[in-house]
Amino acid sequence: MQATANSKSTGSSTDETPTPPIEDISVHGTGDVIGWLNKVNASLAFSSYQPGKLFLIGRDAAGNLSVFHRNFDLCMGVTLDEKQNLYVASLYQIWKLTNILPKGQLYQDFDRLYCPQVSYITGEVNTHDIALDYASRLIFVNTSFNCLSIISTDHSFDVLWKPSFISQLVAEDRCHLNGMAMENGRPRYVTMFAATNEIEGWRSHRVNGGIIIDVNTQEIVCSGLSMPHSPRIYRNRLYVLNSGAGEFGYVNKKTGRFKAITFCPGFTRGLSFIGDYAIVGLSKLKAPAIEDNLPIIQNLKKHGFEESLCGFCIIDLRTGKIDCSLEFSSSAMNFIYDVIPIENALKPLTLGIEQDHIRRAISLPPSTDKEHGELVILENIRQM
Repeated sequence: MQATANSKSTGSSTDETPTPPIEDISVHGTGDVIGWLNKVNASLAFSSYQPGKLFLIGRDAAGNLSVFHRNFDLCMGVTLDEKQNLYVASLYQIWKLTNILPKGQLYQDFDRLYCPQVSYITGEVNTHDIALDYASRLIFVNTSFNCLSIISTDHSFDVLWKPSFISQLVAEDRCHLNGMAMENGRPRYVTMFAATNEIEGWRSHRVNGGIIIDVNTQEIVCSGLSMPHSPRIYRNRLYVLNSGAGEFGYVNKKTGRFKAITFCPGFTRGLSFIGDYAIVGLSKLKAPAIEDNLPIIQNLKKHGFEESLCGFCIIDLRTGKIDCSLEFSSSAMNFIYDVIPIENALKPLTLGIEQDHIRRAISLPPSTDKEHGELVILENIRQM
């Protein structure tokens, strides 16, 4: 074990959450997690929708893990823009969290300070993956309405694309469209659990009904997957998580077949890349997975695991082996949805929307005689 931490809640006494609070979360690492973070010079952001939390993981000057979280109801998709501002999908909003810390400055010992600056009201549409396109438009997977959507100034959303087999724009989650891969600033591939046009018809196809569709052509480029998530294009290869089998792999574009690279001990969901590494989120299994006898049940036994884990693992793309991993233990947290690296960040912090701090953090634009802006915080922010 190279990295361990026992952490208390980061929220102030004014924090409220509809789910059980994370009073005590244990973080257990295998391999040199902190060494890996130093090597790639990055921190991590990930979402957990069960307690409704956005987590930030970095490291401090003493070489310890820094784990920080704030409340965002039903926290799901997470992404970054070119300025390294965070976007977070929540129950009925998508938040933009701007780094208000001037470049080269620290607040206490934090080198990033994310503040909720903008909220887009989408309504409760079960937003999953989110991304910014070539024109900096925010695109999101609208799972309830079976489509890709963009932010609208006049409506809850505008439809960008939907599968050809979906006959109506209705909130019926017919195919469980969930994942989106971007290519050259445009959506290129999507994942869904099944090609069905009936209300929640995907539920009877969890074992092997999953597909990947080419957004440009409406063609199915890969089928026979088990509850796939998080398609991503990296180094000209289409990667995807075959979640119901606990697998990380890629699609052979010539044959249309999925090639598993690594088994991960959890329901794989949330995928990103940095350098020669893939970061894969892990969730514990829900009851339907066990009832359906998903492939992961046998895969866990095959690889010597007694149960599925909640956390994430770092996979070396050169070898396909897990380099290091983190496991989270808490009765209030079993699921991770998305995970992304924050490059060149040592120890990030975020303000919460339920705290008094947010009205006391004032970010000023640069003046004519100063290169950078200023940040005024009227009271300290407690860390986890």
